Amino acid sequence: MTHRCTPAAHLLSIVTAFATALLLTPARDSHAASNAPLIRIIRAGSSQTERFAREWSRVLEAARLPRDVVTAGDVRVGSLDGVRVAVLAHTPDLPPAAGRELVRFVRAGGKVIVCYSLPSTLAGLLGIEGSTWRQEREPGEYSAIRFERSFAGSPERVLQGSWNVNVPRATSAQAIGYWERASGEDTGLPAVTVNANGAFIGHVLLPGDRDAKVQFVRALLCRLLPGLSKTWVEPAFDELPPAMPSAVGVNDQPYGSESSNLAAAAKRALDAGSPGDALALASQARRASLSVYYASVPPKPDEFRAVWCHSAFGVPGLTWDEALRRLSDQGFNAVLPNMLWGGLAYYPSDILPVAAEVSERGDQIQECLDAARRHGIAVHVWKVNWGLSTAPDSFVARMRAEKRLQRHRDGSERLWLCPSDPRNLELETESMVEVVRRYPVDGIHFDYIRYPDSDSCFCDGCLERFQRATGKLVRKWPADATTGSLAAAFADWRRNQITALVRAVNQRVREARPGVQVSAAVFADYPTCRDTVGQDWAAWIQEGYLDFVCPMDYTDNDARFRRLVEAQLGTVGGRVPLYPGIGASAPGLTSEQVVRQVVTLRELGAQGFVLFNYDADVLSNHLPALRLGATSDSSSAADTTRTDR
Repeated sequence: MTHRCTPAAHLLSIVTAFATALLLTPARDSHAASNAPLIRIIRAGSSQTERFAREWSRVLEAARLPRDVVTAGDVRVGSLDGVRVAVLAHTPDLPPAAGRELVRFVRAGGKVIVCYSLPSTLAGLLGIEGSTWRQEREPGEYSAIRFERSFAGSPERVLQGSWNVNVPRATSAQAIGYWERASGEDTGLPAVTVNANGAFIGHVLLPGDRDAKVQFVRALLCRLLPGLSKTWVEPAFDELPPAMPSAVGVNDQPYGSESSNLAAAAKRALDAGSPGDALALASQARRASLSVYYASVPPKPDEFRAVWCHSAFGVPGLTWDEALRRLSDQGFNAVLPNMLWGGLAYYPSDILPVAAEVSERGDQIQECLDAARRHGIAVHVWKVNWGLSTAPDSFVARMRAEKRLQRHRDGSERLWLCPSDPRNLELETESMVEVVRRYPVDGIHFDYIRYPDSDSCFCDGCLERFQRATGKLVRKWPADATTGSLAAAFADWRRNQITALVRAVNQRVREARPGVQVSAAVFADYPTCRDTVGQDWAAWIQEGYLDFVCPMDYTDNDARFRRLVEAQLGTVGGRVPLYPGIGASAPGLTSEQVVRQVVTLRELGAQGFVLFNYDADVLSNHLPALRLGATSDSSSAADTTRTDR
């Protein structure tokens, strides 16, 4: 039986079909589509999650792929028109309107890459029925993602160092990557799954291993949108410069026939419709060309070469002996391990609360020192001053009851010890001197030797002690001390509270163990930091309180790095060695950038450098790159430190 529509019913069916098409198909507004990037990164609205979107943006910038960043609240009907891939960097609270638009976007042919937090509205579209949150049970359990060989064009693995993960329960998605332990053991837990609509990654994309992450993202985009393979792959050929950088003094020399041959093979593979092979060959060509560059950088004798190690236990998955053996093998001669905080110690302290792990894993200063002596590495123990973020609750409660915590200018509490409180000054001093008395260390190293910001500290104790020290009466607190007539006097007094600790430690260390070096990690922006955080590190040098200084020049902008080091050398004026800090892990640099920054600081006259942070990326990528040339000699700890134990 044939159903006949009335004219009205026929018109209604046309209108309905048209409305459905509008809902399911991206609008063809030529202006909107032509101005939309291929990739849109969607971030949560909170500042805590912004850094994850920033890392995605850095990776895509390195891959030379057009992208922009919007907040999840900006994702509304039509806002993804013209976009081909939407990346949810970490959006734990996706607004309903954004969820609906993403569903429409996927059903219209768009692809999504979701990291860590998986919205229920997208789980089914990605072939996942849910996920299980897992925290690492041992250091380095989720150290890397190892990819399946079937994932065309991908690197063998990317380093992550994730501390917890979401493990998907896939229904119609394929696992193309699995979590791998620092030991190299496969956990069997899927880390990356894909289907026709997109991909799910079980944690946020973390800084580090930049080249591998660029290759991974390009391979993933080729997998999701093979029709745009040339768009994803061709920028890789721009990463193969035809001549050596002038900084190494080998101008207009080709990078080598191996690199050229691999690059040519990569282009042929892309033209033949094999983007995976093209990506793999282009990555090999880049590594070959960079190896020539790294090997062209000569070593500098008698140079301080160090790493900050933020973990008191060293590199996850390695013993201190193995970590320092490998550090020495790569031509480094010093380590700055973070062994104590404002309210926590990783050794059996009589001054500070002791971390619970010490009873299980032993005295970490002693473990580090024993290994360092075997491998010719100098040890400068690093303390995070004033901060109580790692302190036991009971210790924080006692400091609070004794009114020893900082106050923001609005009156709220800060989990930092107030530097002007004499009890806190004594606690900080005694804890650092305890290390020097108890252990034959080469040095003691300040960090966070400052206020948290320009808004602290304005506690009642600061008011009383400022008035007593200066003889000035504060009528309006804290207004008089910030923008009023007493602002200059308060700024001077505030700086003096930080300097008092540096002075006291210097004096007490000299008395306890002559020859032990006192040093500090400091803000790069001197003299601005004098006023913002009370850190007058130039004055400390002038007064002879420091034996060397390490400005934290953490930037991926090489021109800015040069300007910072030039200014710092002028500030130091040759009074003590300057060892600039290179942000290998923060903000996260490629090995090429690390080598370039080492070349720069040497050209300018710095006597050494410190890499932040000694982790899997620095160990696996940056140290070997430096070892090919810049650290290819053996500069021992004895060459660069003064000890008299």
